[in-house]
Amino acid sequence: LDVEFGGGGFQTLKGSPVSGSIAIGLFAAAVVLLLAFGSIASMLIPLTAAIFSVGAGIEMVGLLSHRLSINSITPSVAALIGIGVAVACYFANGYALGATAMDFTTYARYIGPVVEEFGKALVIVALIRAHRIGFLVDAAIFGFAVGTGFAIVENLYYQYLAPDAGIATWVVRGFGTALMHGGTTAIFAMASVAMLERAPKSTVAAFAPGFAIAVVLHAGFNHLLGWPRLSTIAVLIVLPPLLFLVFQRSEKAVADWLGHGFDVDTDMLDAINSGRFPASAAGEYLASLKRRFK
Repeated sequence: LDVEFGGGGFQTLKGSPVSGSIAIGLFAAAVVLLLAFGSIASMLIPLTAAIFSVGAGIEMVGLLSHRLSINSITPSVAALIGIGVAVACYFANGYALGATAMDFTTYARYIGPVVEEFGKALVIVALIRAHRIGFLVDAAIFGFAVGTGFAIVENLYYQYLAPDAGIATWVVRGFGTALMHGGTTAIFAMASVAMLERAPKSTVAAFAPGFAIAVVLHAGFNHLLGWPRLSTIAVLIVLPPLLFLVFQRSEKAVADWLGHGFDVDTDMLDAINSGRFPASAAGEYLASLKRRFK
């Protein structure tokens, strides 16, 4: 009988190279930032902000991942994809900003959130289509991981725009940005999975409610760009209970659709014996799970 233990704590006890890889990544980032900004002080500000923002996201992803058996490498890959999406959105926003001839503040409040949430949403849709996301918990994990990766690039960009801001301001903003991007993408992912569980086929309409909520929350956050402390407080007040509410309502909606109670159990046994189970709500739900994990 072989017994194995996993998780961050046991990796630490075993002397896993995880911490070494993180140190190498931080060193590489410091070198790149030093070359880009030209001074140690300018390098430390975005690096510190990134550590705090990523730390917030990774801790949230870590807490969520203990609820489900998921390879810890997979959320890390999702975060890297989020970084790539942020870079793509940087160029898309630059082009759209020039094409619309809007001032930066107006664009950031009303158009930017649509572009950025759409980019992150494409990753979530691809993960669902690739059968990497099947339940609400892993939807929250992958959503938060993608959003956290996105927040790294955005924090560096805003530090470039305002290099004179103090380190405390950027630590607060980095924390708020990570929670905002991670939270909105997690809400989109959970709402989409909940809608798809009730729909026999994947349709664009199943993704619309979660996308609308994500865009509204993102736009609200961007209305407070000039007040990083206030925006972070607003995120802390609004997002955690909203995430919990979306999770609870989504689970309840699926439970109500499937039904519960003795009568439902009796009907299910009757459906199984008569061969009508595949056409029942429970049968359709199991069929949707089967399609999702093929």
